[in-house]
Amino acid sequence: MRSASFHFFYYINNSSSAIFFFLCALSAFVVQSSFSEERVTNFRATNAKLESDYPSIAWTGSALGLAWMDGRDGNEEIYFRLVDSAGRRLGPEVRLTDSANWDYQPQLVWTGSEFGLLWVHERRVKRDIYFARLSESGGKLGAPIRILNQGMIEKATRLAWTGRRYGVVWSDYRPGNAELFFRPLDPFGQPSGAEARVSEGAGLSEPGALLWTGSNFALAYLDRREGSPQVYFVRLAESGGRLGPEQRLSSGGSDCTLPSLAWNGSALAAVWTERQGIHHQVMAAIIESAGEDTRAPSVLTTDSSDKIQAAVAVGASGFGISFWARSGTNRVLHFLSLPTAGSPAASARPLTPPRRAEADLQASSVCPALSLVFDGSTFDIAWVDLKEEMNSEIYLTRVFP
Repeated sequence: MRSASFHFFYYINNSSSAIFFFLCALSAFVVQSSFSEERVTNFRATNAKLESDYPSIAWTGSALGLAWMDGRDGNEEIYFRLVDSAGRRLGPEVRLTDSANWDYQPQLVWTGSEFGLLWVHERRVKRDIYFARLSESGGKLGAPIRILNQGMIEKATRLAWTGRRYGVVWSDYRPGNAELFFRPLDPFGQPSGAEARVSEGAGLSEPGALLWTGSNFALAYLDRREGSPQVYFVRLAESGGRLGPEQRLSSGGSDCTLPSLAWNGSALAAVWTERQGIHHQVMAAIIESAGEDTRAPSVLTTDSSDKIQAAVAVGASGFGISFWARSGTNRVLHFLSLPTAGSPAASARPLTPPRRAEADLQASSVCPALSLVFDGSTFDIAWVDLKEEMNSEIYLTRVFP
């Protein structure tokens, strides 16, 4: 057994300077570890009234870009900030949207020279999808581009970068029920091809993860064609055309949550949570050769807590997975390592003390958002902490292998 130190960095700005309060008081929180050095750092990334939610992070090679939805202005707007590898804020927060309606669900990617940002703008019943290019410091590179105008769409969208263009996926009600559509964008964010419908189920579909494997897009999503939401997977050409049929990844249990994907150059890992018996557990499927050979899903956790969302990223060796485990009115953030073989290297490790849980976390629309990346030496996790009613803040956790 090894004692893990949890460091909370609270940043409070006054009129003349930033005051940093460093608390290190939780070293008695014991976990069993397979890390060579057990080091976990948690720090608070936002400090504002009302909601801070839907974090999305991207690693530039030297810093983390963080985009999120923030309600401090009386309605939801998109904010951005840059954080270095030690958790220090680099420059001020940048407000990116300014409207009388809601802007939410940001999706942030790094192209190698700039950020691409996608978000949803709500106009009462109908919604728009916008795209913007950002400098590394968060400055807008040109005006935002409207990708979809007044669509009957779900809130979730996904964005991926191929090295020369973007791919966008959203859930659209034009077919009568919500199905997934894809559209390519050029490097400047302008639509560069026609929309393509990519799902065919009879129930509502929601995108979970979109990424580029070097030769095609990989898309994992929820679909309710069988009643209870199940996890599906499909490969897409760069133009959005489907490459082969849809595959169901989930085992047939109920109440699956939005899946996450990671690609290590030869295999994909798809991760989600699914009811197994009376509890929800973390599930994983390894997809070889970008979809040509899919292994049966593995159950990665077996304890009596309910797992309520999971995210995966590729690390230096194998994959890293973060997820929430709920017991009673509390939830705890966990991490585990997953080799390509598909079995966890060790049992899951708690990363936080118990945090307050929302009333109904299993519905995909209220699952606490997780964003996970690997920065070359550590896994970085962005998550939401419910501080009190109508006030949530975003924290970043760094797991040092």
